Order: sequence, then C-alpha cells, then structure tokens
Amino acid sequence: MRIGILGVGGMGNVHARQYRKMPDVELRFYDLDAERSAAFAERWQSEPESSPDDLVSWADVVDVCLPTDAHKDAAMRTIASGRALFMEKPLARTLEDAGEILQAAEKAGVPLGVGHVVRYFPEFRTGHGVVENGGIGRPAAARTRRGGAA
Repeated sequence: MRIGILGVGGMGNVHARQYRKMPDVELRFYDLDAERSAAFAERWQSEPESSPDDLVSWADVVDVCLPTDAHKDAAMRTIASGRALFMEKPLARTLEDAGEILQAAEKAGVPLGVGHVVRYFPEFRTGHGVVENGGIGRPAAARTRRGGAA
C-alpha cells in the first residue's frame, strides 16, 4: 500500500513511526519546509514528492497532517482524486467545512477516517468506564487537560 503524508511536522512523524511498523507500506511525503523534509526523509527512509498533487497522484491513501486551516483544501484535492483519506484531528476549522468534506467523500465514495484516538487511551477508557458504571454518580461537568511537549 502506498501512503502519502501531507505535512511532516509533529503529527507527520507520529504517523510515519506507525506506518513503518506495517509490512508492505511504501511511504512518501510532501512538505513545504526543505529542512524539515530532509530530516523526515532521512529518519523514515522516505522519498519526498515535488508537490501535493504529485503526492496525491502517487498514493493509495493520503494522510493529512497539515495545520487545521489547510485541511479542507487538502481533503477536497484528495477526494477529487478518488484516493482514500485519513485526516488528523480536527477534521476541519469549521462545522460547515467539515460538512462539505463529509458530503464530498460520501458522494465520491472515498473512504475517510479521522484521527480521534484519545478515547482509546487507557486513561480515557478508564474514566469513561467509571462514569458509565456509576462509580462517581451522575457527572454535571467534566474538565480534562491533555498536555504534550508543545
């Protein structure tokens, strides 16, 4: 399977690490930043493409790891090509943009996945279970915080 990553900043590297664990995956990418591209190519033994359109044309699946404001354009380009699409969260900047992406994918018959994986993390699954089984009563509100290196 040929997977193309659009945007190789933090999440692009996270995704590449997982793709490299999969057998029979060819990995290519596109990123505007030459320095970041060179580091990504070396780290993941991956070939850069010369443009987003070249990446989409090459790939079976396009993985969008761009800043949120670029998601809609990348999604629509990918959907128009008929390629499967995996979007890093959030799907889009606005509810309206998300709706347009969903409608376009459905109309084109393009598989679309969104990387909302936190619910599968052990801490969140445990919290959900405690609420579901009544272990803390009926919550009126919940506040969570998720931090990282950034």
